[in-house]
Amino acid sequence: YTVNNVVSKTKTGQLVIHSELLARNSEISGDKIFYISGVSARTLQLPDEVEASHFDWWSPHLLLGGTIGVGVYPRIDLTVSLSLSITIWSYGYQWRFLGISAAFDPYQKSFRAALIPLMYNLGRRDSFISDFWIFPDVGIDNNGLVSVSIGIATSL
Repeated sequence: YTVNNVVSKTKTGQLVIHSELLARNSEISGDKIFYISGVSARTLQLPDEVEASHFDWWSPHLLLGGTIGVGVYPRIDLTVSLSLSITIWSYGYQWRFLGISAAFDPYQKSFRAALIPLMYNLGRRDSFISDFWIFPDVGIDNNGLVSVSIGIATSL
């Protein structure tokens, strides 16, 4: 026997999915199909278009987040940053590339500019957390301190 999930269309045009048990028996001529009891049909809503992965050369996004990193001399560099990035989209997860960031460091009372080579979305499109980015950056503050940081952000 085999169990198949089957998509069917009702008389009203609604799509439903159900499971079928296909039983083969040498004593029975042909195959018999049995609907599995206890499996309720559920409505399927199929999209008109399926999103394909593609590269966007210009797709700016404004992000709000924070970074923590290490400067030229050992210290923790905490910042709150806004960044603009050019993005690439993929199904399920998203990547963004070539971001820039302007930040204020409340502990050192300094401003910082940074380059973000790439960002990765830890969120999932089908979950509560769908927009949670992690990224490395390299920056310089108004005192000339160069730092390398790891950051998290969300879109505004």
